[in-house]
Amino acid sequence: PDGRMVRTIIVKRLDDEKNAADQLKAARALGGDLMNKVEAAMACSFLRDKFKPTAYWLNDPQDVDADYAWVQLFGDGGQHWTLKKFVWPACVVRREVL
Repeated sequence: PDGRMVRTIIVKRLDDEKNAADQLKAARALGGDLMNKVEAAMACSFLRDKFKPTAYWLNDPQDVDADYAWVQLFGDGGQHWTLKKFVWPACVVRREVL
């Protein structure tokens, strides 16, 4: 949004299925963040074979209801929102401004 170029580095896939809050906490413990919707779409397009064909938690706000969060579906490539209490894997990323 501010015009800066950012490189996204995948730090680790969190294959243990946990709720959204627990996955975000695990990502931050590793010094990272969860993918956002743009990063997840790129990963799904170019790195789909590196992920299980399931939903992965994202760290983009869901504006309609605070009980929901976004997920990237690596099976069909879609992005949807679902209840934060559900359990899915996640992917930790680190961003570097270039």
